Amino acid sequence: MALPYEDEIATNIKSEHETVLNAMRETLSTAVILLSETSLSSDLRGVDRHVCAMTLGLYAKAFKTHRSIQHLLAAGLTSDAEALLRVLFETTVAIHFILKKQSALRSRMYGMFPLVQAAKASRGWQRTKGMKRLGKSLAKNSDGVLRDSVSTFAKRLSSVRSAHPFGPAIAPTAMAFVKAKTPQARDSALSAAVKAVADALNRHWSGQSLEYASSGRDLSRLYQSVFRSTSSSTHASDITSHISSPDTAYEIVVNLAPDGEQV
Repeated sequence: MALPYEDEIATNIKSEHETVLNAMRETLSTAVILLSETSLSSDLRGVDRHVCAMTLGLYAKAFKTHRSIQHLLAAGLTSDAEALLRVLFETTVAIHFILKKQSALRSRMYGMFPLVQAAKASRGWQRTKGMKRLGKSLAKNSDGVLRDSVSTFAKRLSSVRSAHPFGPAIAPTAMAFVKAKTPQARDSALSAAVKAVADALNRHWSGQSLEYASSGRDLSRLYQSVFRSTSSSTHASDITSHISSPDTAYEIVVNLAPDGEQV
């Protein structure tokens, strides 16, 4: 079943905003063609494959989100489009953050974020009735992969002499792991490094915050404008867009129809 007036509103949007919608389609089409011609199997001498993989994956995500926003706007579902606009912004910030500097380290830090989140989820599942066994299974898989990833990351980080953007506890633990002489000392130091990385990534994939990752004139402006202004649509606090209550306790109007005027 469609929403009330859905087809009529979609027709009006197509007529009134055809130029903008066409521009969005053309922009996406160009980007998709460019990415489709990119392959990691090509000559990558002098290029970090991990950085390539992370950024190309993020670009692919951005294109899909852009396409989803197109569909939602064309249907007049503006609040849902705004929620995805925040997703697109954060994806853009992630690409910029990785490529801005120290890309090899930053891409690997970003790559460990899902592992830290999986470990966090496993602990929550193990405390949840009916999910304990699944939580233990997830922990068994994610913990080992995370330790291997932190081990590789620590070796890279220990060789960096310049300031790094991650949590202050990460560098000392990485150095201790690399310098450890005995298997027992290395295992202990690796556990400390895993905890330091997890503590940082539990805050954000940048090790700090999205606002920190957005530092810089252009992204900072978008963070303060676009990202903040679309918060209510994302966090279910835009209730006034979907319901209205006149000055009477006996009537509530539910707005089920798409909002074509906000496109």
